[in-house]
Amino acid sequence: MFSCHAPFERERAAKIFLDCSSGLAYNTTIKLIDFENNEFWVKAMGKPIYENATIVGIRGVFRNIHEDKLAQNKIKDSLANTESQNERLVRFANLLSHNLRSQASNLQLTVELLRGADSSEEVSELNENLDYISKNLATTITHMDKLVSIQSKASEEKKTVVFSEALEQVKHDLQNELIEAQAELFTDFSEVPSIAYIPSFIQDILTSLMSNSIKYRMHDRKLVIEIYTYRENDRTYLMVKDNGVGIDMERKANNLFNYYHDDQPFDHPCDVGLFIIKNEIEALHGNITVESTLSKGTTVKIAF
Repeated sequence: MFSCHAPFERERAAKIFLDCSSGLAYNTTIKLIDFENNEFWVKAMGKPIYENATIVGIRGVFRNIHEDKLAQNKIKDSLANTESQNERLVRFANLLSHNLRSQASNLQLTVELLRGADSSEEVSELNENLDYISKNLATTITHMDKLVSIQSKASEEKKTVVFSEALEQVKHDLQNELIEAQAELFTDFSEVPSIAYIPSFIQDILTSLMSNSIKYRMHDRKLVIEIYTYRENDRTYLMVKDNGVGIDMERKANNLFNYYHDDQPFDHPCDVGLFIIKNEIEALHGNITVESTLSKGTTVKIAF
């Protein structure tokens, strides 16, 4: 009866029909499919037909509003994209201010101490500190450049990315780390073999998540990494799961995607990696979620 409705709309259509047969009129938008299996939006309006106070049928009409709906969705997506960009710009400004101010302060203090140093040992120690600060500063600038380039890359034309091919490249890049960790990798891309996306973003996602799995593995058991793609609720998902040390979600859930944590080193890979890929994913209107249990492992899901 509801075969003319898009598959994901059929349950809702059945409820609308049931409610109307109980006396409730309807006025809604819903997706139908034509004879060539193309989906299109319609305005659906209907009401019950009464005969001697008894409902004997339903009278309704459909009006094709597909082009209007597409235009509305385009405007909605544009507004959502602008809002998302503004949020990222605010985060970026705060991030830049915090890190550069902190490192500039450390640099200024070290230079002042170096001027007053009265032993070769103290000079050597302070020079080592200068070297450490300069490396951190260079790393910060590299990360800032990466973040600045995300929005411009997000506007590039998407290309077909084959997940298995992208993973092979990442495995090659992380070959030494995977061998050292003796990691066992299970993958299944059969449900969604490929996706239209920015290729470098997929590489970043896989590299960051696999690197974290390797770094935060349990050393008393074999590291197992599982990577799958699947479809759910009309969206494509990528899942990366490991059996590593896990994350204390009660303590770190709210700060998981921050660039730095107060109790972690500035270049903690979980902070930087997750922060960057979250920005890449959100730039293309996706989202990322993390589920984790200490000593049991972590599961990361990306909805594209």
